[in-house]
Amino acid sequence: MSGNNNTGEDNSPKYILFDRDWSAVTTLSVQAKRLVDHRLSYGISEWVLWAEQKQLRSLEDYQSIRWIFYNAMVEEIESRL
Repeated sequence: MSGNNNTGEDNSPKYILFDRDWSAVTTLSVQAKRLVDHRLSYGISEWVLWAEQKQLRSLEDYQSIRWIFYNAMVEEIESRL
């Protein structure tokens, strides 16, 4: 188990750490690009990408989360439209 200590407890994070400084995590933008590439490889339409972009933006606003993955996904989707 990851995060395992000598007592056998799993100390790995159970939730996304939104307070973490994600600015140094460049792999999130790469993951976003791969996810959009994957979606496009299955032939989704621009309308579906637009709907997903709107949903991501609304989640970000609703939860007041300024998280780089949301921005990376939206930027990647918008670059394809």
